[in-house]
Amino acid sequence: MVADFEGISVKMSEPGADMDALMGKMDRLQVGAGQAGGPAGRGVAQRPPSAVLSRLQWRLREASRCCCRLLSCIHTHACLLQAQLDACNGWEVDRQLDQAMDALR
Repeated sequence: MVADFEGISVKMSEPGADMDALMGKMDRLQVGAGQAGGPAGRGVAQRPPSAVLSRLQWRLREASRCCCRLLSCIHTHACLLQAQLDACNGWEVDRQLDQAMDALR
């Protein structure tokens, strides 16, 4: 049974793994082994540490991918804004406004 859990854990670490299906397999293994009730009958299925670690690693990878997509989007918009500022000579206008404000003070 431990080998089955380890095999599923390895599959969980693969890119594109169907985590819900793999977690279902682990749950079925536990029910089949009579462990679904957990220690002292608490009613909580106990997953082996490697399964929990695999699930956390998967979630971390997904969060990292989301952050990368977000940063890429921010970078793209920053580049577009920079191009627009350069096209209309925005930095020079900003400098001239600062000088005018200083002169008015």
